Amino acid sequence: MKFKADDFGNTFATASNLPRTGRTVSTYGFISRSTDVDMFKFDAGAGLSTFNLRAFRGNPNLDIVATIYNSAGTVVATSNPLTDVNASFSVNLTDGTYYLAVDGTGNGTDYTDYGSVGFYTIDADIPRPSLTLGESGTIVGLTSTWKKVTLQTNFRNPVVVMGTPSRQGGEPITVRVRNVTANRDRKSTRLNSSHLVISYAVFCLKK
Repeated sequence: MKFKADDFGNTFATASNLPRTGRTVSTYGFISRSTDVDMFKFDAGAGLSTFNLRAFRGNPNLDIVATIYNSAGTVVATSNPLTDVNASFSVNLTDGTYYLAVDGTGNGTDYTDYGSVGFYTIDADIPRPSLTLGESGTIVGLTSTWKKVTLQTNFRNPVVVMGTPSRQGGEPITVRVRNVTANRDRKSTRLNSSHLVISYAVFCLKK
């Protein structure tokens, strides 16, 4: 007999985005074995977030332990009631990215986590994160060497727009961008000898 295929990733790196409509989350998952952990990622605004995780239907085998982590992987809250197989949170979160881990557990006396498997549902109300449209600035002192530029905000799929560079002489220059990630980008210029120092405006927009 084969195990049911894993539906969600088990780690921070493989976490699935928690599906939501506005503030509301309503979804489900399946814990298939004792080593299975379903990991979800979500963005929250400042304020009270509530989560209700319920083992599916009557007399379930699954006893849920749920944990919320912040973006640094630090535990924010854990729910594992001794007398209930369900889990719930009412927790004040600051604006940022978080992870929700769902696992099966034992109660220490009547059963172990080996048989704590089955379907579960997640219903949650999460404040929307504050909206950051983008940020801008001016980069000075560029040469032909790659220069790392760190953004002040974590963006998802950022779009980088560059303005017209300053000029020293009439020779053309080429400005290149590479390695744009969620919270940084790197830029360089290809210059000839008359362009010793240049500057240009840069805008990073939230996609």
